[in-house]
Amino acid sequence: MLLFSGKAKDMTYKMLLWSAYMNKARYMEALDVADFCLN
Repeated sequence: MLLFSGKAKDMTYKMLLWSAYMNKARYMEALDVADFCLN
């Protein structure tokens, strides 16, 4: 049970990291598009 809990926590942590990375990438892409439109 403890092992499973540790694995679940690890998976949650990876999911959080992944979603944060994706959000950052999307944000950067939006900034690039805005920058392109301004110029």
